Amino acid sequence: MRRILGIGLVAVWFIIPNVYAIPSEGIVLPEAGAWVWGMQGNYIAARDFNKMEGRGSTAQSFIQLAYAWNSWFSFDGKIGSGDIVFRRTDGIQQNFPAGFSGGYGFRCKIFSDQPGRLSVVGGFQHISCHPFKELRGEQEYRVIWDEWQGTVLFGAALSEAWAVYAGPQYSAVQLKYTVDDFRRRLKGEDTWGIVAGARYLVNAGTAVTLEVRGAAETAMNAGILSRF
Repeated sequence: MRRILGIGLVAVWFIIPNVYAIPSEGIVLPEAGAWVWGMQGNYIAARDFNKMEGRGSTAQSFIQLAYAWNSWFSFDGKIGSGDIVFRRTDGIQQNFPAGFSGGYGFRCKIFSDQPGRLSVVGGFQHISCHPFKELRGEQEYRVIWDEWQGTVLFGAALSEAWAVYAGPQYSAVQLKYTVDDFRRRLKGEDTWGIVAGARYLVNAGTAVTLEVRGAAETAMNAGILSRF
């Protein structure tokens, strides 16, 4: 049964071409001194900037790494590519081809009971997307998408294979929008939401994660992690 369920969760990763919003990275930290790597895809949809001056979305894919400094603190990093679509209120849609995208963050275990069944984990994550420029006539357009996220997750290990979590999430985003040499910072509204997710341990070295997000926006994340 576990094998079938694990295969099903992995299949979700390949079936869904885009997943939504910045992942919280969950409540399960790597073992002290250990590295974990994984694959991750993000699609951040329909964020308004400067009170409806424009609406943007970005699709990103990453290879990620996490390192545990000790049993209660870990660093997260990722590198990959991403594009941006910006729909201006004058009806023009600008498509910026995929370029460099990356991110970093950390997670800190605030509380864990003695058997490790219950835990509270605080986290911070940042993603920055730098697509290639778009040319329109004689004008050159560039954009950079920056998003920050903070979470406090309350989790429980239901078994050796399953861990679930939920908690509040805060997100802030801005778009650096440049026309030739003139740059503006378009700010999106800061949002609060709710995160809920689960991790399934396929085997001793591989885990699959699923995460959903609601209230402020509807979102989902999926990923595969492997220990080395």
